[in-house]
Amino acid sequence: MVEWRTVRYQTGGLMLLASLLLITPLCGLMFDCGCTWPWPWPWEGLDSHCNIHDSTALQQCPWCVSLLAGVVSVSLAVLCGVLLSMSVPEASIDGRYALALDAAKKISLGLLGFVFVVLFTGYLSAYFQAYPYFILLQTWP
Repeated sequence: MVEWRTVRYQTGGLMLLASLLLITPLCGLMFDCGCTWPWPWPWEGLDSHCNIHDSTALQQCPWCVSLLAGVVSVSLAVLCGVLLSMSVPEASIDGRYALALDAAKKISLGLLGFVFVVLFTGYLSAYFQAYPYFILLQTWP
């Protein structure tokens, strides 16, 4: 039988992997900077098309320009997602699929927290650096 502790670490590891995989495409979605999925790695993916590499760009990606904003935002989002996914187990049902359902709930909660923190810190980074684009927002209020 699988112990709760094992499931806890597995969900934390899966959440860490998912968050590191999703962070760059979310950057591209939020800031329209050119960051994308890592699939054509190592030549074409991740930040290879980011506007930070374009010296003629008027505004460059807020997370790439400010190392502090990028590291704090990404670290906070990953940490929040992993900690939420490793939260204390509460099995509400007994049975064959109780651990799988609990793991799915934990990973969903971790992804939700991760995306919320990414959007919040991304918004703050774009706002304080006067970046002209954030998801669908073209001008700042």
